[in-house]
Amino acid sequence: RSDVYQITCPNHKTEFNEFLSILKGLQKEYPHILDGIELTSNAHTYLYDAAQESEEFECGVCFDFYSVSKRVMCGKANGGKRHQFCIECVRQQANVATGEMPLAEGAVGLKCMDGDCNNPIYYALIRNILPSAIRKRMDDRIQEENLAVAGLNLERCKNCNFAAEMNVDKN
Repeated sequence: RSDVYQITCPNHKTEFNEFLSILKGLQKEYPHILDGIELTSNAHTYLYDAAQESEEFECGVCFDFYSVSKRVMCGKANGGKRHQFCIECVRQQANVATGEMPLAEGAVGLKCMDGDCNNPIYYALIRNILPSAIRKRMDDRIQEENLAVAGLNLERCKNCNFAAEMNVDKN
């Protein structure tokens, strides 16, 4: 690709060629993330931590084994008992949660999929692993939950869903 760029400085040309060589190696190793010199459209959904690649966990829903780099956990890192789930099960749970299934208390994310657990699966931690359509619906659902808790007197347009707070004169 050096023919596309006008690099005149010999030092920069050498560095650029080294960069292209490294990039080609990465393209071969990670074709699901890199397409040429561009990131693939779903590159942001992949989690990778080389140090954890050899460790495995059992998903609490599908009971398959996965690398811990593909793990999502409920609760906080130092907050007691936590449950482990694979990314695909979390995506399915998020898809269902875009409907009428209850969210975690305070609409901070999904309810833990272990029936006896009150920990949430924090939305901030899973947002980037969700496909864009599910992410958009989850964003809307969490926004609606938070607006409902706020107790605003909102009226919505039936055609476009535009919302406006209605101030009613009490006199």
